Amino acid sequence: MTKINKLIMHGFKSFARRTELLFNNDFNCVVGPNGSGKSVSGRSKVLLANGEEIQIKELVESKLKKAAHVKTLNDGVYCESKEPINIISLNPHSMKSEEYTVSKFIKREGELHLYEIETRTGKKVRCTGCHPVMVFKNGKVVSSLVRNLNETDVIATPRIIHTSSLSKAKDFARLFGYIVGDGYITTNRIEFINKDNEIIEDFKELILKLFDCKPKYEKITNGNTRLIYREKTFVNKIVSLIKNKHNKYTTEYKYIPNNFLRKDINTISNLLAGLYDTDGTVDKTKNVVEFCSKNEKLANQIQRLLLRFGIIAIKKERMCCASNTSNKTKRKY
Repeated sequence: MTKINKLIMHGFKSFARRTELLFNNDFNCVVGPNGSGKSVSGRSKVLLANGEEIQIKELVESKLKKAAHVKTLNDGVYCESKEPINIISLNPHSMKSEEYTVSKFIKREGELHLYEIETRTGKKVRCTGCHPVMVFKNGKVVSSLVRNLNETDVIATPRIIHTSSLSKAKDFARLFGYIVGDGYITTNRIEFINKDNEIIEDFKELILKLFDCKPKYEKITNGNTRLIYREKTFVNKIVSLIKNKHNKYTTEYKYIPNNFLRKDINTISNLLAGLYDTDGTVDKTKNVVEFCSKNEKLANQIQRLLLRFGIIAIKKERMCCASNTSNKTKRKY
């Protein structure tokens, strides 16, 4: 065997100056490829193998709190968790999204200056300039620092996502999709307004089947049917799923909770069906199926869910006004 006595680095990543590492019998070195560590904003989402989404800050903080030993770094802290998690990650060799086990978690102070990357499909991520991403150049997939990217660079993003989700709840998922699309939620009632008789009947049948209750109020005005439910079990269930720190449940605060994201593909298809049946349109002249919302968080979730079917959606901003308002004030959708 050959023993390495020292390692000399000069001009490599953070070793701009000549640096020598002397190896004695007690020296250990941990190495890994570009992309092994992340330098993204704490609000960035991590996709777990079961389909759930969690902010990387929340994930790392929870592991640090539970860790028996937290080690201090020059610019942060680090721990190794006895409860590793499985995430969906890019395999740089096969270029496919695969399940990967993570057991080490690092929180760094990071750089003051953050970059925001936006792809032509509307996907966004905020990260430091030293964060490596995989790009396609000269016929090869190579690693590039964010600070060195150009507008014409091609970045690797998923074309299809497979999760290990097996839990089923297709009827409840379709009902929840209806409510997120055309529902009005308060702490003591849920309203639903739609002019499609087939959707109205499906909505009523789903609630009767799942919660054994009928609408407290039903009225047709200008072709629209308005349903009001006050049954506590039903209302409390919906409110608990989209609870937020603002205690608001209007369009701006609606989202798809992990309760649904970790379900099987059939459940996800029913959830999307409910959303598209209410806030979706089909433009036959352009061959486009569209979902429109002023809630960007919800639009981002739908874009990622469509990847589970291999559907690459494009997210764009436009200024328009809601059809049910009288003053026709234009907003960003």
